[in-house]
Amino acid sequence: MEKIVLLFLCGIGAIRDIKTRTVWIPLWAAAAMAGAVWNVVWRGRDLYWIALSVLVGLALIALSGMMGGQIGMGDGVAFLVIGLWSGVSTSLTILWYSLLFCGAWIFLRRIQRKIKPSDSVPFLPFVFLGVAAQWIWS
Repeated sequence: MEKIVLLFLCGIGAIRDIKTRTVWIPLWAAAAMAGAVWNVVWRGRDLYWIALSVLVGLALIALSGMMGGQIGMGDGVAFLVIGLWSGVSTSLTILWYSLLFCGAWIFLRRIQRKIKPSDSVPFLPFVFLGVAAQWIWS
């Protein structure tokens, strides 16, 4: 169930991120609440688990603030939701895959001279790939 929800959310988020470079906060807020309820009510998780599960997202949101928006705040919100649905270890795994895919794509595009170092890249498409990779290889 969690994997399908995350693929759906990240798929919608990726499309919006590519088109507008924004995330739709009402969707992610509803998904965060649903993830917390799902894990507390149906999976019997405690509030300690919930608090730990949002650490990756909160760290990315803090980094966004410290770096003046070079990392999008929406990416942190997405990982906050991913953590609420899947936990901190899966969230870290998805972040790792996402960074690998994004880094490889940027490397290839730089070799082709299609992007400059100052260009911004939407990250949620790579998060979608990270969720898919985690699903396949877990």
